[in-house]
Amino acid sequence: MSGFEIVQPSDLGAVLLILIMVLFGLASLLVGSLFRQGTGMSAWISAVGFILTGTVCAISLGRGERAEGFASGYVLDDLTYGLVLPCAVAGLLSILLSLRYLQSLKHGAGEFCGLMALATAGMAVMAGAQDLVVGFFGVELLSVPLYIMAAYSRRDRLSNEAGLKYLMIGSVSSAILVFGIALSYAALGTTNIIAMADGRLAAGAALAESPFTSVTALVGLGLIIVGLGFKAALVPFHMWCPDVYQGAPTPVTTFFSVGPKVATVGLLYRVLLVGFGGLAEWWAPVLGVVAVLTMTVGNLGALLQPQGKRMLAYSGIAHAGYMLLAVIGAGVLYAKGSDDWAAASVAIVFYGLSYSFMNLGAFAAISQLGPSDLGDVDLDRLKGLHVHRPFAAAGLTLFMISLTGIPITAGFWGKLSVFSAALSSGAGWVWAIVIIAAINSAISAYYYLRPVAYSYMWEPEAGESGETWIPTQSGSWVMAAAGIGVLGLALLPAVILNAADAIGQSLLPPP
Repeated sequence: MSGFEIVQPSDLGAVLLILIMVLFGLASLLVGSLFRQGTGMSAWISAVGFILTGTVCAISLGRGERAEGFASGYVLDDLTYGLVLPCAVAGLLSILLSLRYLQSLKHGAGEFCGLMALATAGMAVMAGAQDLVVGFFGVELLSVPLYIMAAYSRRDRLSNEAGLKYLMIGSVSSAILVFGIALSYAALGTTNIIAMADGRLAAGAALAESPFTSVTALVGLGLIIVGLGFKAALVPFHMWCPDVYQGAPTPVTTFFSVGPKVATVGLLYRVLLVGFGGLAEWWAPVLGVVAVLTMTVGNLGALLQPQGKRMLAYSGIAHAGYMLLAVIGAGVLYAKGSDDWAAASVAIVFYGLSYSFMNLGAFAAISQLGPSDLGDVDLDRLKGLHVHRPFAAAGLTLFMISLTGIPITAGFWGKLSVFSAALSSGAGWVWAIVIIAAINSAISAYYYLRPVAYSYMWEPEAGESGETWIPTQSGSWVMAAAGIGVLGLALLPAVILNAADAIGQSLLPPP
C-alpha cells in the first residue's frame, strides 16, 4: 500500500453501528462537560444512541446482508448484528439504572453516559473485527472508558480499588494480547483473519512447516486466548472480577456484567474459527479445560457469597464458561471438515441476548436493596420481601429461575442452545464437558434460588420491619423492561433462533 487510501462510502457503511455509538457518545460527553445541568440531557442522548443501534441490529439480524470495509478489516454481518444487540440492550438499561447514581454525583455526572456509549462502540468494533489489530483496537476502546467508570466514585475507597485493579489487570492482558498478535504475524505474515483462512493455516499446514513457524503460531494463538480470557473473566484469568464487580458503582457493574463478556466471546469465536480454524484440533481441547474450570470455579465461588454483587460476579464467570461450549463444539466440527460449525454462532447470540435481560434484571433488583449504588448489599435483606413488595419479589424470582436455567425460561433456551451446539460435534469428550455443565447448572440452583427463598419463605428478624426494599423509578423501569425481555425470549425463542442459518452463512466463504 502506497500513500494514503481514500476512505470509501462502503467503508463508512460497514462501520455504521460504530459511527452511531461514537457520534452519540461524543455528543453526550460534550453536553455533559459544557452544561452543569446537562446530566439528564447527556443520559437521554446516550439512550437514543443505544436505541438506534439496537433497532438497526434487530431489523437487520437474519437478513443476510454483509458489508466489508477498510481492506476487509471489519465486517458488518449477521454475527456482528447479533453480538451488538445485547450490548446495546445492556447499555440502554444500564443508563436507566444509573439515574439515581448520577443524581448523587457532584462532579462528572454528565460524562458518565458518554463513556458508556464509547465503551459500547468498542464492543461493536470487537464484534465485527476481521483483523487482529482491529480487534485489539476494539478491546482498548472498550477498556479505557471502563477503567474510568470502575473508579468513578472518587471518594469511595472500594471504587478506587476496583478501578486500580481493573487498570492493572487490563494493562497486563492487553500487553499479552499484543504479544500474541505479533507472534501470529511473525508466523503467518498477516493479521487479517480472512487471509489466515485462505492461506497456510486453513489446512493446518503451518504445523507441517518449520518448527519455528509451528511453535510461533501456536504460542501466538495461546497468548491471544489468554489476553481475551482476561477480558471475559475466564478461569484462571478471573481474579479481578469479584473485587471489581463489588467495588464499582452498581450501574457500572451492571454494564460490566453483560456487554464486555458477549463482545469478547464473539471476537474469540470469529478469530478462532475463521482465522485459526486449521488449528482447531489443538485449541478446542484447551478451551474445553478452560470451560470446565470456568463453570466450576464460578459456581462454587458463588455458593459462598452472602452479598448480591459478589454472588452475581461469580455467576457471570460461570456463564462465560457456558458460552464457551458453542466455541468448542464449532471447533470440533471445523476440525472434522464440516461446515456445520458456523451454525454454532447463533447459540452465542441467543445466549448473549437472554443473559443480558436476566442478568440486568437481577442487578436492578439487587440495586434496590441499598440506599445508594456504592458498595455491596447482603442478600438476607430480602427476607419477607413478598409481603411489602409482591411485584418486586415476583420479578426477582423470574430473573433468578431464568439464570438457573429452569424449563421453560429464557435461560433454559439459552443453555439448551449452547449445549446443543456442543453436542452436535459428536465428540465423546465434548459430551463429558456438557454433562459437567449440566451438573454445574444444578449446583447453581442453590445460590440462585436462595434469594427467592429469602423473599417468600423467611420472615424479617426481630427488630426489623422487613421494608428493606428501596424502590427507585429507574430501577423499576429496568426490572420491567428486563422482565418483558426474559418472558419474550422464553415464549418466542424462535424469533432469534430462526436467524441461525443467516448468522452461520455470514461466516462461510461464498461458494
